[in-house]
Amino acid sequence: MCSKGRFLFKHRLNVDQVPLPFVVGDYDHTIDDKGTKDVWNGTLIPWLKEHIPNDEAVIFADNLDAQIQPAYLENQKEKGNVMGWSLLKGGTHWSQPVDQGAGREVKRDIDYEQNEWLEDLGNLDKWENAEITASDRRILMTWWSGEGYAWMVKRCNLNRYFEKTDCLMSVSGSGDDRITPEGLSSFTFERQVIPAVLAETPLQTHVPAATHVEMQHSVQQEELSEEEVDSEDDDDSDEAEKWFVPEGFATVDTPVEAVDSSFVGAHIMFKWNGVGWCHGWVQKFYPNHRRGYNVEVVYEDVDRRDHILRLQDYGRGDTVEAGAWCLLQKQSMGA
Repeated sequence: MCSKGRFLFKHRLNVDQVPLPFVVGDYDHTIDDKGTKDVWNGTLIPWLKEHIPNDEAVIFADNLDAQIQPAYLENQKEKGNVMGWSLLKGGTHWSQPVDQGAGREVKRDIDYEQNEWLEDLGNLDKWENAEITASDRRILMTWWSGEGYAWMVKRCNLNRYFEKTDCLMSVSGSGDDRITPEGLSSFTFERQVIPAVLAETPLQTHVPAATHVEMQHSVQQEELSEEEVDSEDDDDSDEAEKWFVPEGFATVDTPVEAVDSSFVGAHIMFKWNGVGWCHGWVQKFYPNHRRGYNVEVVYEDVDRRDHILRLQDYGRGDTVEAGAWCLLQKQSMGA
């Protein structure tokens, strides 16, 4: 706990093993034991220097033999100002986000990408008849992994995986109730009393904007279940954005008959779980309901999210459930 309270959120890194071929693409020579310590840090150190230059960081990693070697830890400290911290031996499934649900989700999305590629009969024939070279298979795996991860980021609240594994533990103790590793009962943490002058000083940490949190739900289901609406997050209804109509727009009170390609470019209001109402516009329509979604919505001109807009969820106001949406129309000048 002391190590985590000492560092801001952006200075804490939590990593699992990564296959070396994905890490050492810049190395075109044979890697011997002497140079291995540099290879392990080959991508970590440049990233740290670019994003948090001159700041000390801590990296939490598996308690593996390779990652507790003095040469490896010294290399991190010397070249990247990083303090290596080994997680509890045999207990990383409690303290690593990837083992608390994130890994399962990305594996499911990678599998979906592979199956979608194999739906093409030409691809399936090449795959089953071993007509694809080993190098092409590696390229395909890399592509599926990238696409799968991109989809996982869109539909999952990644912040939650870090909360439940105590990666976002604070010095003050706020948020301790959100540390809920799977398989463990509720527990509390003993903390030192914080001097009043420090307690009144807010921590300068970066927290992702609420509008960047995707509502948790299963992409394979046609209807949102009660579990999906009541996500793992606490009820933030008191802080959720209330119903509003953006300036220059009016609501379309008559429910639409169908969600189709004519929605591209349309503005909508969408109610997020725990966040409330947000204004966005439809950039893409998925005619085949790709992954259970039928539209891609852009928020704040930069944040893109996939949604399933269902006719039965059409509504407005603060009493409707999360997942509700309403079509907007631009008002004419002087209206």
